[in-house]
Amino acid sequence: MALVMVASVKGAPGATTTALALAATWPRPALLADLDPDGGDVRYRLDAADGEPLGQEPGLLTYAAMIMEGPDVRDHLQELPGGLEVLVGLPSADASEAIDRKWAPVGALLQATPDRDVVADCGRIHPLSPLEELFPYAAALLLVTRPTVDGVAHLRARIEAMDDAPPIYVAVVTGAADSRSAIQVQAVLDSAGLPATVLGRIAYDPVGAGTLAGEWTDRLSRSWLMRSARDLGARLVRDIDRPVVDEPESEPA
Repeated sequence: MALVMVASVKGAPGATTTALALAATWPRPALLADLDPDGGDVRYRLDAADGEPLGQEPGLLTYAAMIMEGPDVRDHLQELPGGLEVLVGLPSADASEAIDRKWAPVGALLQATPDRDVVADCGRIHPLSPLEELFPYAAALLLVTRPTVDGVAHLRARIEAMDDAPPIYVAVVTGAADSRSAIQVQAVLDSAGLPATVLGRIAYDPVGAGTLAGEWTDRLSRSWLMRSARDLGARLVRDIDRPVVDEPESEPA
């Protein structure tokens, strides 16, 4: 189905929390893939469904090791509380050597995952990042930013430097009382002529983010974090599924 990349461009504005919340509230079947080449965070933040720590294997390392055999990603997943399945990421940046030159095949296979979308936590995306090898297979790249001057400046510069990226979307991490930042970020991108769509806000909700690491409850489902992720995911899926309409060729003068 669809591969959706979730990334930041600088610092830690909440890409992992956003990816996790999106995958958990996605409007159709989805799994979470931890693809951060600098080392995944999900394994250290969450326990497995049985309350035990998530293991390093199965996960991205075992999946990539079999990549030439066309493995079924479902054989390499672990389950989180609440039922969400995750492809556990690399233990550290050093381990990225183990999947060097395999990022593109990983992207191709994840994009072709049957019966479910893949929401990928890609960490920070920077120039020469191996994550750019996933671009041809991604239906969308969702960049997560805070509405600060430096955050938006880095967002703008990174988008300007991207070549052959999939459709770019932006989620602005902000508080409940902030109803203007997403509009202002879109205005900055529009003024620079950049092809990026600000989908809306993702909640800055430390309590909700902390609850993600525990038992799934009605309180978590009603948290602003999960409600904002549910709304963002629905908008993104609608855009991904929108038919592409070719522009009519202009008549010669």
